[in-house]
Amino acid sequence: MVLFSPDSKNQFASVYLCIYYMIFIQLCQLVESQNCDIKIEDELWPLQWYLYNTEVNKYDMNVLPAWRGCVNGTGVTVGVVDKGVQDHIDLKINRRFDFNNANEGSVTSYQHGTRVAGVIGALKNKNFTIGIAFGVEIADIKIASTAVWDTFDVRAFYHHMDSIQVYSCSFANFHTGTKTYKLEKNQEDAFIKGTTEGRGGLGSVYVFATGNSGDEKDISVDSCAYDRLVTNRYVISVAGIQDDLSRVPNGEACSAMMVAAFTAKGGAQHHKIVTTDVGNKFTEYFNQNSAAAPMVSGAVALALSANPNLSYRDVMHLLVNTSRGDLPGFEKGKNYFKKNAANLSVSSYFGFGLLDIGALVQRSQVWKNVPARKSCNADMINSQGVGNLFVHVSLCAISYTEHVEVTLKVNHQSAGQIKWVLISPHGTESTILPGRLLDSTRYMNLTVLTVQMWGENPNGYWRLEPEALFGSNLGGVTVEFISLKIHGFDCSLSDLRCLEPAVQDKSFFTSPPPYEVTTDKTTDKTTDKPDKPSINYAVIIIVVVAVIFVVLIVILFILKKKKKLCFKERLRSKNSEILENYPTEQHIPLKC
Repeated sequence: MVLFSPDSKNQFASVYLCIYYMIFIQLCQLVESQNCDIKIEDELWPLQWYLYNTEVNKYDMNVLPAWRGCVNGTGVTVGVVDKGVQDHIDLKINRRFDFNNANEGSVTSYQHGTRVAGVIGALKNKNFTIGIAFGVEIADIKIASTAVWDTFDVRAFYHHMDSIQVYSCSFANFHTGTKTYKLEKNQEDAFIKGTTEGRGGLGSVYVFATGNSGDEKDISVDSCAYDRLVTNRYVISVAGIQDDLSRVPNGEACSAMMVAAFTAKGGAQHHKIVTTDVGNKFTEYFNQNSAAAPMVSGAVALALSANPNLSYRDVMHLLVNTSRGDLPGFEKGKNYFKKNAANLSVSSYFGFGLLDIGALVQRSQVWKNVPARKSCNADMINSQGVGNLFVHVSLCAISYTEHVEVTLKVNHQSAGQIKWVLISPHGTESTILPGRLLDSTRYMNLTVLTVQMWGENPNGYWRLEPEALFGSNLGGVTVEFISLKIHGFDCSLSDLRCLEPAVQDKSFFTSPPPYEVTTDKTTDKTTDKPDKPSINYAVIIIVVVAVIFVVLIVILFILKKKKKLCFKERLRSKNSEILENYPTEQHIPLKC
């Protein structure tokens, strides 16, 4: 095939064809180099419907695109914070990272942790199951108990924090519907240390299950809103979801919920979770939110394997932006999802939707790190009564909201039975405290969290609406203190969609705002980190195009020059036949 001929009328088209052909070959080689064989021989693979669902109109968590792209968790270590992980032929456990003596305790005490580890990283071989991140190493972060918080060793949260990227925590307090679990100072200090110093300053990623005491038919129904250990701004809170996209019957709900992953309800006969078990065995009976959290831990390990430069906040953003809250199956039964002003679907039961591992990994590979976090405070003090509670956020440098923390100090004989709804300046409603029938708290002093205003501009008036439940009333309520702490960043410094401040008309206020409240614009000193230089892909593209253009011009110039020389050569040959004084110097004819 002749692609180039100076005498051809299509010489320019030939040049373009050559260039495009070379570029196409390079792209093909790149694609081929990122394509991996995913032949799976693990004997229980056909039972892992949550990873590959062959049923019609059913969903899975879309892991195959990540595996086909050669992303399997290699280079990442996931710490299983539990009562111990037993050695297993289907697990790669790095005992160098053990926290506490791995040989203490009975074999049965290792059962829960061993099952969690299998969901995350069971090896790709011919044994039993395959984990979401089958290339990871498992670290055994053994704690004495998963329920006794006053003796909980918080060092587990920053143990080997430069080597362990993800801490998977499939435990929660045993909820009774009566007690409020605050975040103890030593626990918060441990999270701060991990998220500011872990992974070389990028921050350790903490994944938490949210509890199994949310059965609405139970008089002691509870909410993760009252458990600050699993719903604070340092962690990713995970909900369980069944194969038909319905909620696990006893799964807890709260405004801090971030993402949902597949699991099975207790006693499920079909669509169960299979994983590794003690004694080099497997089990089909792993369920509840304990099985959902390690699904997310494995997915995060894949994202960090694809892009190790992600901060722990980048991971949160990626989950928010790739999780599926728009699946048709969610339309069945109750409509749990609503859209906030940033056009994000969010739910107190499922967070931002079902985990989509393929989309998470693909987006992580091109993700630009978000700017450093900033915080704004706005307080309302000594408000008598509960008619209309407003907090005015003004002059806040944040234009993209991540987490909103609300501190309430309320004095009332039935303070624990009051439902509180927070309404953003854009009109997004979030139930930050649902109220509990058995909660006899008289003085509520609690900080709660919502992620449901993610992406919104926080400037403007925020409204709080209390509602007395279970036959109580709001008479005699004294709201002593309300504080909003908004965490986010200046959206203009990112590639994300930015919203202008909300335009609030009279309809937002059932009565005029009681007073102005000054906003203390501050930077979150505990979490601020200078932005790392990020690759400007637009500049790279422009440079590449410019180089191709220059090369093309050079080729065309050479072609033009050669054509001119060929013309002279033909003229010389013609003249040599008629001229007597042809030049006597040696002449090498040009091949034309």
